Amino acid sequence: MSSSSHPSVDVKYDFVPFNGTPGETYDKWERALLNAGARADDRGYSISDHLTGVDEGTAAVPHPPAGSADGRKSRQAQRKRQKDAYAMLTRHLHAPDHLRHIELNHFQDGRAALLYLRGSCRTTVDQLRLRELNHEWDNLDIVHDIGVSENTISKLATRIRALNADRPAANQKSQDEMGEKLLECGRESAIIFELCRGSSISSRRWQE
Repeated sequence: MSSSSHPSVDVKYDFVPFNGTPGETYDKWERALLNAGARADDRGYSISDHLTGVDEGTAAVPHPPAGSADGRKSRQAQRKRQKDAYAMLTRHLHAPDHLRHIELNHFQDGRAALLYLRGSCRTTVDQLRLRELNHEWDNLDIVHDIGVSENTISKLATRIRALNADRPAANQKSQDEMGEKLLECGRESAIIFELCRGSSISSRRWQE
């Protein structure tokens, strides 16, 4: 074997790595990253909680007192989430320039690394894009987007949550608004189903 040869490294991925392409490719990758990091630790918080800034040790969920045993455990757990988040993120990052910047500026800091990538690669939601998102929200219906089955309502609720997640934080719908959308789609579809049913009955009567 040549001295310049390198042993192969078998890297296993939890989801498709990010290749550095900004926009929708990045948006999908970030969602996959957060899904993969959703398992909670002994403190009840996950890597995804750390990446999104809602884990223990943030302004929203302060640490217990520093001198207490629980406070020490809390801080240790947050440092572990921070490093594990960094490891997961960089393992699924196949963009050398971004990776080099993260190594130099945000080493072992998962949330800081994600915020950098968001600022560089996330889809910019301008007024045109927001109008497109509003159009998708306003025109959602069961017949064309979901289909009719025993799981229709569950699928509709999931689709509504997904559409809302794509919206900028400042323009996301509230729980009440999502509930109203669910009811609205249900009412509209019920009317369509009834019209179709009436049309079918009339057609059969016409043929008799």
